[in-house]
Amino acid sequence: MTGQHHICDTLIIGAGLAGISAARTIEAHNRSQAGGAAVTYTVLEAGDKIGGRVQTEKRSVAGNPHDVIINPGAQWLHADVRADTPENPLLKHVRDEYKMPLVHDDMPRVFYDRGFPTRYNPSIQRINTARRVIDNFQGPDTDLATLFNETNLGTPSSLATTFGEVETGAPLHQVSAVDVRELVACNRGEFTKEGLATFVDKFAEDVKPNIKLNSAVKKVSWQPNGREGVVIETANGDTYHAKRCVMTTSVGVLKSGAIAFDPPLPPAHAESLSHINMGNFNKIFLFFDKEFKFPVNHNTHMDVRTKSGDDVFYLARDNGQQLVTTFLGGELGQLCDRDPDAARELAIQGLAEIWGDQVRGHIVDTRVTQWGNDPLVRGGYSRVEVGHHHVRQQLAEPIGGVLYLAGEAMGTINRESGRNWATHMAGAALSGERAAREVLQSLDRGTAVAAARADASMTRFVS
Repeated sequence: MTGQHHICDTLIIGAGLAGISAARTIEAHNRSQAGGAAVTYTVLEAGDKIGGRVQTEKRSVAGNPHDVIINPGAQWLHADVRADTPENPLLKHVRDEYKMPLVHDDMPRVFYDRGFPTRYNPSIQRINTARRVIDNFQGPDTDLATLFNETNLGTPSSLATTFGEVETGAPLHQVSAVDVRELVACNRGEFTKEGLATFVDKFAEDVKPNIKLNSAVKKVSWQPNGREGVVIETANGDTYHAKRCVMTTSVGVLKSGAIAFDPPLPPAHAESLSHINMGNFNKIFLFFDKEFKFPVNHNTHMDVRTKSGDDVFYLARDNGQQLVTTFLGGELGQLCDRDPDAARELAIQGLAEIWGDQVRGHIVDTRVTQWGNDPLVRGGYSRVEVGHHHVRQQLAEPIGGVLYLAGEAMGTINRESGRNWATHMAGAALSGERAAREVLQSLDRGTAVAAARADASMTRFVS
C-alpha cells in the first residue's frame, strides 16, 4: 500500500463514458479561463483500462486472414426514431470530429418462430403499433406485457426482443411502460468499423493525464453542508480530499455495497436506488471459418423464438465479418453469468434450428460475456421498476452540495433536444457533462460566497 494523500478540487469516480465526459467538461472550462484559476481534478478508475462498458476486442480466428473485431459491451450509436433530429448526440464526435469510418445499420430484419420464418410485414407492423401504443400511453404506470395484452398485441417474439429481454435485459412483465415512453425510441443507427473503444480512446485524449487506473474506491466520506468536501479512500491505501465528487459507478456497483458512504446516502437517494436495477444482458460471439457461406447478407437482424420457447436476437455477419453476435437478456442473460457452456449451446442450437446442423462444424471459436459477474459493473444497464420511472431524475439531484451521481441510469436528458438517452452511451456522456456543469456552478457559487464573507470581514475590521 502506498498510503499517499492527494488534494484536488473535484474527484471523478470511474473512467467510463460518463466519467470521461465529466472530465472533458472541466478541462474545457479550464481552457476557457484565459489565465483564471483552473479547477483541478482527478479521475479514479478501478480497472486497468478506461471505457467501462464500452470495450473492443480483436480476435485472431483460425482460418481467417484478418482479426475479427467485437464489442462485448456497447455496440450501436443508435438513432432516435421519435425525435425531429434523430441523430445520436455522439455522432458529432465520432463522425464529424474524429472522422471515424461508420457503417449505417439499415440491414434487413427477419423473424423465425420455432425453426420456421414468419412473415415480415405483420411482425414489423406489430412493432410499429406497439411503439404507438407506448407513445400514446397516459395511464398510471404498468408493465409492457399487461399493456400489450390489453391492446390485443400479445407478446410474440418480435415484441419480446424489441421491448423486453434484448432491449432492457428483463421480460416484458418487468418493464415500465412510462420509462420506455420517456426514453429515446431507438432504431438501428451506426456501427464503427474500428470498434467503439477506439472512439472512447480519442474522446479521452485530453484528460488521460488526470486518470489514475487500478484505483478502486472503497469509502466516500462526506459532510452534508459541503464545507468539508469529500474524502475518498482507495483499496491501495491512498486518500483523496476534494471539494466535490462526481460518482459515475454503475447502479449495480452502487447497490452492491462495494463502496461505503459515510454518512449513508440520503433517504430519497437510497429509496430511489432500491427501485432501479441492472438488466441482465450478455452477448455470445460465434466465430465462423472462412469457408462458411452465410444464408443472409451482412448485418442481418434475426429475431428468433426457438423450439424451446426462448427469445434470442442474432446479428448475422456482424460488421460484415465471419461472425454471428447473439444477444441474450433477462433469464438468458443470467444464464451466461451462471452457466456459460449452457448459454453457448442455446445460442448455437438456435442457429442450427434455422440454418441446419452443419453450422456446428463451421464454428471455430466462441466468446461469452459475463457482465453480471464483473465486479466493476454487475450487470448490463439500468432498468427501473414499474411505477418508479421518476427515480432516474431523483438520483441526479446533488447530494449535500458535494456529491453528484452520473451515468447511463440518471440525469441523461439532452439539453438541446430534450430527449432522454438513459441506458445508452449518449446518456452516459450527457449525464457526466451535466454533473460536471453542476459542480462548476457550485464551485463558482462557493468562491463568490467566500469572497463575500471576506469582504464583510474586512469591512468589520476597517470599521
